[in-house]
Amino acid sequence: MAADLLFERERALGVLVDVAASARSGSGASALVTGTPGIGKTRLLGALMGEATTAGTVCLHAAGHPLERDYGFGVVRQLFAHLPPDLLDVALAAGDDPATGQDDLFATLQALVTALTRTAGERPLLVVVDDVQWVDDPSLRFLHFLARRLATTAIALVVAVRSGQQRDTALLGELCDAVAATELVLPPLTRDGVAQVLRQRLPDVADAFVDACLAWTRGNPLYLGELARTVVSEGIAPTVDGAGVLADLAPGTIGRLVFVRIARAGDAAVAVAQAAAVLGDAPPIAAVARLAGLDVVAAGTAAADLIRLDILDDRLTFTHPVVREAVYDDLAAPLRAARHLAAAEILHGLGAPDEAVAAQLVLGPATDAPWAREALQRAARAAVGRGAPEAAARFLDHAGGDPGLPEGGSGSDVTRTHLLWISGRSAEAIELAERTAGSRAGSRAGSRAGGVTSDARPDAMLAMKLMLQCVTPGTGRPDPDLLDRFADLPGTTQAERDCLLPVILHRLARGTARSEIQPLLDRVIGGAPRGASRRRSPTTWLFLFLHLGDIDGTLAFVDRYRAAAEDSDSPMWRAEALTVRAQALHRLGRLREAEADAHAALTGTDGTFAVTGPVAATTLMYSRLELGDLAGARAAAEQFHFPSHREDTAFASLAEAAMGRVRVRSGDVEGGLALLRSAGERLDAVEWLIPELSPWRLDAAQALAGLGRRDEAVEVLAPAEAAARRFGAPNGLGRVLRVRALLDDPVSIDLLRESVAVYDGTSLPLKRAHSLVELGSALRRTGRRTEAREPLAEAMDIATRCEAAPLLDRATTELAATGARPRTTARTGIEALTASEVRVARLAAAGLRNADIARELFVQPTTVEKHLASVFRKLGIESRADLPPLD
Repeated sequence: MAADLLFERERALGVLVDVAASARSGSGASALVTGTPGIGKTRLLGALMGEATTAGTVCLHAAGHPLERDYGFGVVRQLFAHLPPDLLDVALAAGDDPATGQDDLFATLQALVTALTRTAGERPLLVVVDDVQWVDDPSLRFLHFLARRLATTAIALVVAVRSGQQRDTALLGELCDAVAATELVLPPLTRDGVAQVLRQRLPDVADAFVDACLAWTRGNPLYLGELARTVVSEGIAPTVDGAGVLADLAPGTIGRLVFVRIARAGDAAVAVAQAAAVLGDAPPIAAVARLAGLDVVAAGTAAADLIRLDILDDRLTFTHPVVREAVYDDLAAPLRAARHLAAAEILHGLGAPDEAVAAQLVLGPATDAPWAREALQRAARAAVGRGAPEAAARFLDHAGGDPGLPEGGSGSDVTRTHLLWISGRSAEAIELAERTAGSRAGSRAGSRAGGVTSDARPDAMLAMKLMLQCVTPGTGRPDPDLLDRFADLPGTTQAERDCLLPVILHRLARGTARSEIQPLLDRVIGGAPRGASRRRSPTTWLFLFLHLGDIDGTLAFVDRYRAAAEDSDSPMWRAEALTVRAQALHRLGRLREAEADAHAALTGTDGTFAVTGPVAATTLMYSRLELGDLAGARAAAEQFHFPSHREDTAFASLAEAAMGRVRVRSGDVEGGLALLRSAGERLDAVEWLIPELSPWRLDAAQALAGLGRRDEAVEVLAPAEAAARRFGAPNGLGRVLRVRALLDDPVSIDLLRESVAVYDGTSLPLKRAHSLVELGSALRRTGRRTEAREPLAEAMDIATRCEAAPLLDRATTELAATGARPRTTARTGIEALTASEVRVARLAAAGLRNADIARELFVQPTTVEKHLASVFRKLGIESRADLPPLD
């Protein structure tokens, strides 16, 4: 390695060497290296591995590649390929060979980490991953999984990522956060550094020439190296006159310099370089030759020339990603696409893995060739099994044509429909589900073609179509006759349970009596086999379970579901579980916990996920408003967004309605009303009428009343009131009665009493407190001050326990206006504990360590330490052993 490659990187190298040394002492550590393309990350990592190898550490190295982002565990396979044979035997004894992949993601991740841990027990390991921005999602999950378990291992983990791309995806962001305890940002070379590089390579370098090179390269080491090569090959003197010659080169463009070197090697070298750029890292020489239009001998000779020029290495991988990008970008877009299709066919003919073929196909023009469709479909199935649904959706989408897949298409059809749905393409998902379900119905009937016949049987695709119609505006309403027939299904098979779910959602949304819906849901839950939460995402019926009012039952199942999600290390499942739990905790008035879960769900997913993104964002906004964090609620509203390709759904409208509430509370009542009405149009289109699912009418009515438009408010509220009374669940009915009471002039005390009574015996303290405040306020305003004190005092106690600051302020002010002296908030004892402190103390009393509590609550260990210190102070105790029962 040339000495100049590490100019002004000595400090950074020293920090990374210390990270590797920490692992050798048995205390695993990690580091994050960031910088612009060509800034020296790759060279720095190479120097680190050289130092670590000398010190007796085994180095495992891998790099992401833009053409391999859809490969399942592609980077993991690179890492394990570097294990020495004796250590590979140790690793394989810890679990299955990672190169084979497994359906159970957690089992795979745990086996991989166990393998590395056992290997590190023999000799310390340094795991280095470059260009993390291009690493496939399953490998990112593995690296994140490993990063969280380094502390007691002899493993060091160092990852490098391009500046500005650390937050390209939620998963990449989480990995970068997990390893950023030590973060190194590589700056450009200074003028002195540029001068040192040039003077080591060139004789008698003039100061003006140094300045010209600094201006051209902006201190980028890669650009500087290319420029120095060009200066030598072109015979440019490093003088004042030579500085003038550099002015003719376009500043900062590496492409021209690279192409000059490649072109001088001849047409064959250009063809081989372009072929290698299209095929990706380490392509077979046979594939390179065919794509370049050369025989293998000629291609090998040209490749040798490119290796000599430091364009490729001996594996036919570009020496730097920026060089590959320069060659690749020089190909016109239509030519690039054609080359990718040709590359796919060549790789297919050579027996390459389906994922390698599929990665080329998705970058090329559509083709109806049977081999291409089959390769894409097989790659999609493999991607699903390896935990990469987004890649599977891209593969299946590019396959096009008839959705029926070989090898038992039913499960594949359901998978493809679900992937389209979670990827935000609802209309396509419905079309596919309808076409497939109709085809099956017609096949059973013998002659019917298209549509769903009156003798339709329970069918997973038909259930998907009905469910998607229940949540997607503008896609047609579910067939009511079909829903009625499916309502009679006993729920003994999975297909029957699938078909019961849209029946339940449709009836619940419109306000069918709770007593009529609960038996249907019992069939779904009761018929599900034991351990179903570990095989199938139950989010849909969990939301239904919650909206029917069984909060305790919802939380009990969410705990099992969340454990399954953690076991599988699936970001989507984890986010789903957290989202449901956040909603349940919000209803229980445990606002801090609800806020934490909703925030954690959002950091683990994005707006492409069909339910979790918008619902988690909604819960986060509502929780922060109740806590009095208006700025935080506004930030949540501003930060949440859907990708541009995402279609509108009812869940998207829930998030828009929550943004409307935030805007109203922020003082922009008209702007908030516009958002509420916009969301309401789409929610009405899918007949989401009950306040549990669609609270927009209540917010709009209150906003209109605040503007003095009471008649309009009553009209807006009426459908929600009718649906809430039919449905009968306390959560929505109580608030409807409260809002309706406030629209009367004078305020209806009878309706407010009814609203409070609805919450008797329920686990909805915060809802009850809001009604109590309004009742006490109305009584006070009518001169019944003594009678007003009891509901206001109760509301004040509830608001204190829930940390609902605005509600507490209102209750305190109203209680003081009755002439009573509000009690001060407890400073010591159990009553003084906040909801977050109670939650931490409860887990500590159960025997969990601080690190375990932090993982359970998705917070930092230092946060747990602070909460426990506060608990000990307030309770007057000294250790966990002294914690009293907190149930």
